[in-house]
Amino acid sequence: MQIYLVGGAVRDELLGLEVVDRDFVIVGASPQMLLDKGYRQVGKDFPVFLHPQTQEEYALARTERKAGKGYTGFTCYAAPDVTLEDDLQRRDLTINAIAKSSDDKLVDPYGGIEDLHRRVLRHVSPAFSEDPLRILRVARFAARFHEFGFRIAAETWHLMQYMVASGELTELSRERVWQELSRCLTGPAPHVFCQLISDLDAWSQLLLDPKQAEGLNPIDWRLLMDAASQPHEPATLPSRYALFALCVLRANPKLTTGQLQQALRVPNDCAEVSTLLFRIEHLLKAPTLLADDVINMLKLADPIRRPQRWQDAMRACRVVALNPPARDRLADAVPHTHVLEQLILAEQAYCAVSAEEFMDAGLSGAQIGQQLAQKRFKSVNEALQQQGSAPAQTD
Repeated sequence: MQIYLVGGAVRDELLGLEVVDRDFVIVGASPQMLLDKGYRQVGKDFPVFLHPQTQEEYALARTERKAGKGYTGFTCYAAPDVTLEDDLQRRDLTINAIAKSSDDKLVDPYGGIEDLHRRVLRHVSPAFSEDPLRILRVARFAARFHEFGFRIAAETWHLMQYMVASGELTELSRERVWQELSRCLTGPAPHVFCQLISDLDAWSQLLLDPKQAEGLNPIDWRLLMDAASQPHEPATLPSRYALFALCVLRANPKLTTGQLQQALRVPNDCAEVSTLLFRIEHLLKAPTLLADDVINMLKLADPIRRPQRWQDAMRACRVVALNPPARDRLADAVPHTHVLEQLILAEQAYCAVSAEEFMDAGLSGAQIGQQLAQKRFKSVNEALQQQGSAPAQTD
């Protein structure tokens, strides 16, 4: 029985990156042999085991054969006669098909080390085309390693184009698409991932109902590049998804926020921030901010009880508002910086008014609600007037 460290851990170590997760392959063993040694089996479709001490994952060397459509249509064969080279051949990219033995010797049957040096993302074998999820994985690796200068090999790109043309991307579950997209959105170069999918003309298959004949209009992803280039703005998933949705929907106004959220099975926190961003933009299109409009929007946003949602929406809004090229590209949708600052001050004034002072004064029920509304209106109105945004309003 031989044990090898494989995949991303070897790749990242060779690139000088921190190794976060380690995966191991065991050659020359059977499930019963591992169970006898105290390993705990967790894989159903193929034999994966947890080490009795470290709880790290160990998989038996295996081969896969295409037996159906999509990324789940595979049959697995794992037995002591499966070699390490057999196991590595089923992997997606050569840089992920490098193994390291227990005595630190590298096993590289498919040229992964050379491709690491040359900064090339290349598929291991023609079997790459059997799994449509690999298109998204390659785009994700291209985004993750963009700063290192990695490029997709021409033959791999042509194979990906063929796979898209075959329509197999429609076989991917929405949950898996979202999983790959969400991992990229908070990464260092989300625009690279999105642009590669655009260049493959694949977004229609990922975002539209397969019965819809029309595709998507070209999408400008530079707004995501703007977000990635601003280190002072935390890369939260809800704020990045809101920017992603803005890019898609501004280019394709017939597609609604609800349709996009449904297509990707977007979690509630991301969907809510996206919806809030569009509402804020609509408000800030007005030449002046009026207290009534601001308060109505803040009631919906509820920044007092949902501060994280508000902060994520503001992060997304600032990325757009603080970038002049973005304003030029989306002039009808983008709040100017000074108006956004006024909204932030108005929100602070709104949140500073608490019901406790009215409770301490002996008020209750509807009386508190009435007094709270009046004082919040006054505070927001004064904040806007001080910034020169709005004419004075009376409650």
